[in-house]
Amino acid sequence: MNITPWFDRSFSFPIAIDQFPFLLQRLQCTALRVQALTQYLPEWQLNLKPDGKWSIKEHIGHMLIMEPLWQHRFKDLINKHTTMTPADLNNTATHEARFNQYNISRIINQFKQQRLKTLHLLAKLETSAFEYTLLHPRLHLPMRITDLMYFVAEHDDHHINTIKQFKNS
Repeated sequence: MNITPWFDRSFSFPIAIDQFPFLLQRLQCTALRVQALTQYLPEWQLNLKPDGKWSIKEHIGHMLIMEPLWQHRFKDLINKHTTMTPADLNNTATHEARFNQYNISRIINQFKQQRLKTLHLLAKLETSAFEYTLLHPRLHLPMRITDLMYFVAEHDDHHINTIKQFKNS
């Protein structure tokens, strides 16, 4: 299976507001899916960097690092800011974090904690929060809460599918 690089993906919005419960469930399940995928993998496989790309630990660590950005972006929408918080497109924090030095359980547990913060933020939303849009800084597309939830869920799946590919090769 060939996985399209993340920055090559295209998206179309809007995602209907009635998709909120399903998107919330997708976001809730990510940490459990990652944990199940890595549960019995040996350390060497978790640290392996195929073709010099990120290891499994680095993919999960990247998801951990991205979580505060997602939280900021949701808050940008909730608070009706004029711009959406931009991402570091060079992924500097992921490259500098040295995730291969850490136990996989530690990385996953930190991701779980950060994702819970995101889920709590989303669980408290009022209906009016779903109407506001902000322009995504890289895609230059307007996004609402549900659009951003979909985008985050797709980002999760992108990394999970890459981990699956590494695991099976």
